[in-house]
Amino acid sequence: APNLSNVAEKTDARWIYYWIKNPRMYSPEARMPSLRLSDEEAVAITSYLLTLGTPKPDPALSAKLQDSDTIKQGEKLVRKYGCAGCHNATGME
Repeated sequence: APNLSNVAEKTDARWIYYWIKNPRMYSPEARMPSLRLSDEEAVAITSYLLTLGTPKPDPALSAKLQDSDTIKQGEKLVRKYGCAGCHNATGME
């Protein structure tokens, strides 16, 4: 699985969000399972992942995604779903 340590430098918030919501929409052979996340959970995970590296600016989403409570919720969800079992992520070694 891809290393998530600098994921914010590699893509943008919209892509991360839609990938997390439905990985197989982008690639039918994607190994990442559908986690059946709510929209709020997908936003929280996206906001957390955007702290891993320097994110590309997205004015339309920046306020919600930079909210510290949303970021904390995203980190909890990344831990809950065991994302570090497949992905390398800074702080989750």
